Amino acid sequence: MNSHNHPPPDFSIKYRWCEGTVPPPHYYEFIIAIGPNNTGKIKFYPDYPQHDLPVWVEHFDISSQAWMAIFEQMTTDNLFRQTWTEIQDAPVGGSLTWLDITAEGVEYKIPGMIEEAAGVEQVYEAIRTLVPIKVWKKLMSQREDFIHNYSAQ
Repeated sequence: MNSHNHPPPDFSIKYRWCEGTVPPPHYYEFIIAIGPNNTGKIKFYPDYPQHDLPVWVEHFDISSQAWMAIFEQMTTDNLFRQTWTEIQDAPVGGSLTWLDITAEGVEYKIPGMIEEAAGVEQVYEAIRTLVPIKVWKKLMSQREDFIHNYSAQ
């Protein structure tokens, strides 16, 4: 990665989180996509994928400082690499996260079940906090309505 610690113009991330194995309607998943500039999007799926499932999309902006901080954290934590130690006999049923990163024309993929998970969790937490609180509140409120309506059927 470049040494001056500024994100390259094509720097972008796609973070995906899926709830563990739980009965509907308590399952949900979301994808946070940010870049290659200071704009982001979250796609929120309030249940297991199905043909008529609503998908909620919210757009947001982040500060240049926050975007630079994520890039610096990823550089410091050595996320710009191709090799991860995948866990072969991973426990079934827990939540899963994946991260795809693009920087300087190179794609980096961090798989869902890796032995280095503790080393990437801080970055994952930082990515989740890039989504504004008001966006999370709106999505969680919609999710509560979805669960309530699901249970009322």
